[in-house]
Amino acid sequence: MVGGGQTQVTRVDVALFQIAYGDDESLADRVGRVCEWIREVERPDLIVLPELWAHGGFASSSWTSTAELLDGATVAQLSSVARKMHTWIHAGSIIEKADEGSARGPEDRGLWNTSALLSPEGHVHRARHDASTPGRDARRPAHRGRDRQQAAPPSPRRPTATDRADHPGGAGMSPADRTAGLRAARAKGQSRQTPTRPRRD
Repeated sequence: MVGGGQTQVTRVDVALFQIAYGDDESLADRVGRVCEWIREVERPDLIVLPELWAHGGFASSSWTSTAELLDGATVAQLSSVARKMHTWIHAGSIIEKADEGSARGPEDRGLWNTSALLSPEGHVHRARHDASTPGRDARRPAHRGRDRQQAAPPSPRRPTATDRADHPGGAGMSPADRTAGLRAARAKGQSRQTPTRPRRD
């Protein structure tokens, strides 16, 4: 609050990135491509990238070979961009490998799903979590106090319009087709939440 009982409002410009990629694109090429896109944005206050955009959220078989140290090439390039643009970058997350002598996680894999926040000065703030493999964690024992319990898989949810393969951005499409479909839908004024009728073949 400021004098006179008025509320002071601060505007924050945020740029959210949605990134499509193919398995044939190298980690270095993907990071370079995204850094170029970031440089083209009209310097928002905060840039937000998706989780595991660089290493591939569903490419767990390659995580061991592509994992990086926190001061590796991916974070170093993004840190340089944040400093030159003088903006904050939430770098989504990367697969960080444990350096010598550091914690290796509950399964001794030495892989961490690390979220990095880069300041306008290029400083790195991080939060790290054990890297989870899709389809595995629902069966992994969970620990609560002294009692060992089995974690139950999540309850199935009702499908929505965006889950259908015929909807722009639907789950049945590849990342590249999903991005192209969303762009086309926006150009036509169609919202992502707009229901579509299922196809009758």
